[in-house]
Amino acid sequence: IEYDGIVFDSLTEHNYYVYLKEQKDELGIEEIIAHPTYEIIPAHIVQCTKHCDFGKVPSPKTGKPINCRTCNGKGFLERTASHFTPDFKIVYKDGHEEIIDVKGYVQGAFMLRKTLFESRYAQHVFVVKWDRVRGWVKR
Repeated sequence: IEYDGIVFDSLTEHNYYVYLKEQKDELGIEEIIAHPTYEIIPAHIVQCTKHCDFGKVPSPKTGKPINCRTCNGKGFLERTASHFTPDFKIVYKDGHEEIIDVKGYVQGAFMLRKTLFESRYAQHVFVVKWDRVRGWVKR
């Protein structure tokens, strides 16, 4: 769903954004940032999985050292950074911020990313759900 130039992953996420915009003044919201990105694991290197000697392995034909196919002769593997992209970052007029993720249900992979984010940035991630009786519930 696209609205205000933002592509939302779900109707529920879109509806929460509309709610935030409509209640902006009453909630004291200064800014609504959709889909901010945070690095949770920096890029890093790990030892080659083939246990090669500084990127070299013996050739199966000649026995002479050749570049390892897994690490291309480097002796290590490069891993890219991992990121967490919550649904919203809300900046309030009093200066405090909230990170919010809108969920119909919580999955294990989300909980891991949430924990890594909270550990690295020391900031709570609120999970928001729609309840037919209570409306938007933030935990």
